[in-house]
Amino acid sequence: MPAKLMEDEYEKFNKKVKCAVRGQITAAGTPSPWKMSQEFFAGIKIRTPTIEVEEGDADDAEIEFELTVPLTCPPQFKNDPGQCKFVVELRVPKYQKNLAMCANGVRLPQLAFASPESCGVKITIDNWNGVHKMNVKATLDNMYDGDAIGIIQLITEEYFFQQAWTNLYADEIKVKVVDSDSKGIYAGKHCHSLNDPHMLTFDGRYYENQLEGNFVLYRHKTMPLEVQVRYQKCAATATCNCGAAIKSGADIFIIDMCGSTNNIYNQHIGTGRPLKMGMIGCDSNAMTIERINNGREYKVTLPTGAFVKISVSGGLLNIWMYPSVLDIDNTQGLCGTLNGDCSDDFTLMDDSKILSTNCNPNLHPNEFSKSWRIVQADQDLFKEGLGTAYTKHWYCECVDNGEAPGSTKLIDCGFNKDVPNCIDAVNNVITDTLLTHCKNRRKREAGGLESDQVFDRNELAQAAFNLSFVAEPATWRNGWTEEKAYTECKKRIADSKLGNGCSEVPYVDINGTVNNCVDDIKVHNRIR
Repeated sequence: MPAKLMEDEYEKFNKKVKCAVRGQITAAGTPSPWKMSQEFFAGIKIRTPTIEVEEGDADDAEIEFELTVPLTCPPQFKNDPGQCKFVVELRVPKYQKNLAMCANGVRLPQLAFASPESCGVKITIDNWNGVHKMNVKATLDNMYDGDAIGIIQLITEEYFFQQAWTNLYADEIKVKVVDSDSKGIYAGKHCHSLNDPHMLTFDGRYYENQLEGNFVLYRHKTMPLEVQVRYQKCAATATCNCGAAIKSGADIFIIDMCGSTNNIYNQHIGTGRPLKMGMIGCDSNAMTIERINNGREYKVTLPTGAFVKISVSGGLLNIWMYPSVLDIDNTQGLCGTLNGDCSDDFTLMDDSKILSTNCNPNLHPNEFSKSWRIVQADQDLFKEGLGTAYTKHWYCECVDNGEAPGSTKLIDCGFNKDVPNCIDAVNNVITDTLLTHCKNRRKREAGGLESDQVFDRNELAQAAFNLSFVAEPATWRNGWTEEKAYTECKKRIADSKLGNGCSEVPYVDINGTVNNCVDDIKVHNRIR
């Protein structure tokens, strides 16, 4: 007769089981040797005991597991089998090593999970014998934190009808998260537009753009991400940054200090020319906007992990663009093509040619710069340009805080959970404030179409641009020479206590700052 293993004999699954049998002809006879069955694992079998994920991978990795024992379901639920179910939860224990840490001590998660059941998979009597999968990817933290080694744990919720499945821990899954930030060709790189626009491409090419107008600083080739900048004349030999517009999906963030004449140097420069700032769109997942140092600096983080920093000083703006691994081979504009090769940075907007393949400084590559000037109003983010909605993916952080299985406290899901970022202080974030204005405006819309136009672009100064303006060649005057200017700038910047302390900080380019200082002296004949 068949043997039965009763539940009170094994209490919990996740055990190896094997059977033994022997026979004898009579009760008093000599028994035969034991005949052993093959060993059988009863419980949750992990099919992927180790996985490796790398920041920026296009495809998610998969965790796979299967149940080797069916669920039991009481007869009274024969016509309602949906009552017989439980969830296998996924958790990342807090004791994993090498987590990225922000300056304020907050640790950033290294993994994000895509699952229809948030942080788990629902098991039923209909699907128990299939292979169950959960997608996992490395988060884009934009930090030089090295590879992380950790584990992923699967644990079941309570199952009243078969306690052997309740609070059952599967074997640990070992995971390695490969840090791309310190290894990729974009590591430590940035693009900038610093007054009076001294330009630097992602791949390290310096040049000048002394033209007026609105320009594409950065554009992603496959995603609706773009940064536009505004330049106005601020001296006979220079133009200056006075506006920035950042598009992320359907939203546009604008910050503008441009004047209504074509010479902002003579229109309250340095005397508090009004700053106008606002948002077009209502998508809370499009970007994170931080207001830092009492409004002297703004940081805008995009869904790719790339971010833009804007400083406000002397009535003008300075702009830095920091890429992520998802920008490799995908950038266009004045920032050039991020691919580790500076020879193709001066690619014209229509891709018709590359202006110069020589990576030595080209002071005024005007044909290249002009090609990225915005001339159509419907492409101008400061005027009529629109955002573009795009598909976003839902991810969850599944942190084990010691809560009982089934607790919702460990689940934190959203569209940007795969791109965590360090925020200096929660009260720096002004995204929600801008979006509140949007929602209130929607409520006021009556009898017509809803509008996401939180910020009326007509409020911007109708900036006057002289598109034929060409800066006069700067010359050394008032006793300044290139050697004297370099010596003075090096002393004040590179050789200073602050400069020495910043020389090893990621993203800080001390030599580039010295060179910009030299160029400023040549343009203005003084140290500003």
